[in-house]
Amino acid sequence: MKNYILTMVFFMLPSLSFAQNLPTDPNNMQQLNQDDWQKQQQEIAKKHTDRMKKMQEHHALQQKLQQAYANEMQLLQEKQRIEYTEHMKSQQQEMAGARDKFEKTYRPALELLQKEQQAIFKKHQDFIQKMQQEKEKIQPKPIR
Repeated sequence: MKNYILTMVFFMLPSLSFAQNLPTDPNNMQQLNQDDWQKQQQEIAKKHTDRMKKMQEHHALQQKLQQAYANEMQLLQEKQRIEYTEHMKSQQQEMAGARDKFEKTYRPALELLQKEQQAIFKKHQDFIQKMQQEKEKIQPKPIR
């Protein structure tokens, strides 16, 4: 809108200078030949209409450019959305593949390791319990 107003002012400035040159004094108007005055008026009107046409064309072109820009932005956003969706799908597939590989390769090893750890912990608990029993056997019992 700002550009439209600036353009309008730019095109209107020369027409304002024409308006200053118009013969407004009745004495001067009588001095001019009526045909010359009509020609001058027609030239002024023609220049004014030419400027208005240029201004309208400029405005129409500006609207087309804005529409083209909006269309480009919409296409770009759609393209980015599609790329993001494809990227996320590939990420999910990679994660699923990694999970499957883990389940096939490392899960059995992990389960075996956990069983071994449980066995070691059980042995340790048994050893501590055995030591506790031996300690109780060795300690003298208090006399009552």
